[in-house]
Amino acid sequence: MTAPPLPLDDAVLRLKAEIIAQDWRLSPKRAARLDEAFVSLKGHFRERRAIHAMLVMAANVLDYIKGHGVNPPDTIDFLKEAMAHVVSLHEELGVDLNREQEVLRNLLVRFNRLKDKIRRQTARQEDRPGAEPSPARSGAESPPAAPLPEPGAMALELLAEFRAALSQTPAPGPELARLLGHWLASPEVAGLLDVGLPSQGSVRERPTPEAETVEPPVLVKILTINSLTLALPCRMIAMSQAISPAQAAKYTQNAAVPLADFARLLRRLSSLLAGNLAKVKERALRQLILPLLIPRGSDLPETPNGDSRALVVVSHGNWHGALVCDTIEETEPMMVGFIKQQDGDLSGLAKLDNGSLVPLLDAQSMLQREGILLLL
Repeated sequence: MTAPPLPLDDAVLRLKAEIIAQDWRLSPKRAARLDEAFVSLKGHFRERRAIHAMLVMAANVLDYIKGHGVNPPDTIDFLKEAMAHVVSLHEELGVDLNREQEVLRNLLVRFNRLKDKIRRQTARQEDRPGAEPSPARSGAESPPAAPLPEPGAMALELLAEFRAALSQTPAPGPELARLLGHWLASPEVAGLLDVGLPSQGSVRERPTPEAETVEPPVLVKILTINSLTLALPCRMIAMSQAISPAQAAKYTQNAAVPLADFARLLRRLSSLLAGNLAKVKERALRQLILPLLIPRGSDLPETPNGDSRALVVVSHGNWHGALVCDTIEETEPMMVGFIKQQDGDLSGLAKLDNGSLVPLLDAQSMLQREGILLLL
């Protein structure tokens, strides 16, 4: 017996859940739920041909992912983008068929590029003699691991890396690095590591790279996330607001931030926002729910801590999302230099006009990975 089609709101809710999902691996259960949503939505939108075509393309890509995994990973990018367009067009206050056709044309270009990329990848695999087809959800085969160094040498190498990192942090980093150098050269440490006393220059120090000048300088906001001080370009901030710990806990638990929480009776919500979000109609703004962005990096945990007291709405073009922060500083220093050192969502070190070095948050990559696409 065929199951009844999903109600429209339930099917759209499933798409929203996948759009903001941080785990891009589609389990069979999640894929089946999306399949069911696509079937239902194609029925609901059979008269709106452009949206129906987007759903057909999304369903085809989903079928490919179920058989081949996210290989190439662009498949998940396309699937999320197609679903975001469907949701965005559905939630428009009025039906604009010309705009829907324009969105479809642009999406069709990316769909054809994706098909060409898959064909080229398949052809390369078939051209390799004795090549086996890639299993579903598998990545590139890892090269054989290099033999590990002896424990003592490995410890010295790790300590040297730690010392180099300290020298690049704001005070008191350089002083700690100097003290660590004396500690590394002590007989007690050499005995603990079971190695000979390091000779002059035997512990490699990585020189701090020179910061490339940023012209013109960029205004940044200094914020703290999970006790880590970060810089964020001001041009990417659409709104910053103080929030209560209870609000922060709710947003973290739901991985979503309803903008209606910041609306007031006699104040337009759009007056609090900058950039493209300020152009959205007031009624639509009050219904908008932004995904919570979780920065990734070696010094950042998977979820925010319980000390969050501020919220930042981040925008880049048509992509939008929100961050919960421990604190946001009032001042807006200038970033006059930059040292590229990619670490997850930390793109490098911003050199501020006061000489300090602060990790720079790559909000653009976060928005493209976890943000919501809202076309005006």
